[in-house]
Amino acid sequence: MATKRALGRGISALIRDQGFKEEDISEEGLTEISLTKIDPNTWQPRKHFDEAEIENLAHSIRENGLMTPILVRKRGMERYEIVAGERRFRAFKFLKKLKIPAIVVTVADNKMLELALIENIQREELSPIEVAESYKRLITDLGLKHDELATRLGKSRPVITNAMRLLDLPASVQKYLVEGKISEGHARIILSLPDETARISFAETIVADGLSVKKAEDALKSKRDKKKGKSGAEEARKDPNVKKVESDLTKLFGTKVSVHDEKGKGRIVIEYYDSEDFSRIMDILEK
Repeated sequence: MATKRALGRGISALIRDQGFKEEDISEEGLTEISLTKIDPNTWQPRKHFDEAEIENLAHSIRENGLMTPILVRKRGMERYEIVAGERRFRAFKFLKKLKIPAIVVTVADNKMLELALIENIQREELSPIEVAESYKRLITDLGLKHDELATRLGKSRPVITNAMRLLDLPASVQKYLVEGKISEGHARIILSLPDETARISFAETIVADGLSVKKAEDALKSKRDKKKGKSGAEEARKDPNVKKVESDLTKLFGTKVSVHDEKGKGRIVIEYYDSEDFSRIMDILEK
């Protein structure tokens, strides 16, 4: 069994990269643990693991060995829980290995989700919905405000708030996003619709017709213009430069922005959907 003194430079660096200090390593230190004694991280934000990716990782491990041990914490007398490295753990199971190299660390419950979230976000392995659900869980379980969470994760507050707005999408639309059938850009457009029925219907249109974000924007704008009784000729008269500004501002604020220009003067209308959304927009304006 390895001790703390036996840990090499690489192991110490790994511990630091994961936000741990040398003293966080348990007496077991670097060791090999039976796969049957290891449980997945119950705080793992990632819900979907690509089997093909796991198989590719398994083949790499078979050829080159495991370059980085997984991190685990002790749970009771004979059990361990993964802190970081679930893909490597799954790859070892795929290879039907009996044991896996692991570093045993001491970590509290309230740190587990944060560590798992940071690991996955840094590797861009989470879907937008999984990221949003993780943010929500951190805010709820740790009692954080949006700006406090943003500071801890090195993000801006609008990034956190925009991500969490995705949870307002109907379940079927969230599924499209997880499966990659629509993008976050599509999702923001869908969120500008007033109710669940309209959001589901438009999402289905985007998927069925394979609309790009730009084409989805145009389709929704055309639909709204017809409802307002605008003629095609009237819309066509809008200055292309004004249209470009509208598009740029919509992307910047993550919500519908209209520019009404008449002979060099006019107004800019920024839509918001609740008090949190209003605060998010104000944060952007104040920067």
